[in-house]
Amino acid sequence: MDAPQVTQTERAPFGISLAVVQHAFLHASEAAFTDLPGGSRGYLVLGVCSHQAPPTQAACAYQLGIDRTVFTYLVDDLEREKLVERTPDPNDRRARRIAITAKGARMLDKINDRLAQSEQHTLRGLSAAEQETLRDLLWRAAAATTPDASTSAELAKQLGRANGTRERRARRATS
Repeated sequence: MDAPQVTQTERAPFGISLAVVQHAFLHASEAAFTDLPGGSRGYLVLGVCSHQAPPTQAACAYQLGIDRTVFTYLVDDLEREKLVERTPDPNDRRARRIAITAKGARMLDKINDRLAQSEQHTLRGLSAAEQETLRDLLWRAAAATTPDASTSAELAKQLGRANGTRERRARRATS
């Protein structure tokens, strides 16, 4: 079945557009992760560890939205392949920090090269300048998100109030 074509005048809501692009990218990039333990999740761990000071295992799992139990097995697999290493947290003897190794950095570079090809394929409908703008805007949006549960709960509460107000107005209008 062919994918539906969306014209400029039929612009879909943000969430739908983002989901369609994400699905296309995931489909195009499946082969990039074939030799990496944990597949795309393993890639995310390597990526997080390469872009910031070694995070604690718990913080990294939370940031990536991966259950801590599952995350432990994932890090075990990455560590077994010598792509990451765990070190004790000097501030909390119960916690472990995850650092990418030189071998892990080489693997990350190899996968990033593969993903760049997938990205070019997915964004082929945009000019080079538009692709760069999209990358920049997505990076800024991602950087502005927080994994803070209280912020997420407050947003959910606000959205619930807004939806409740609309529902009450709709009920009044039909009464």
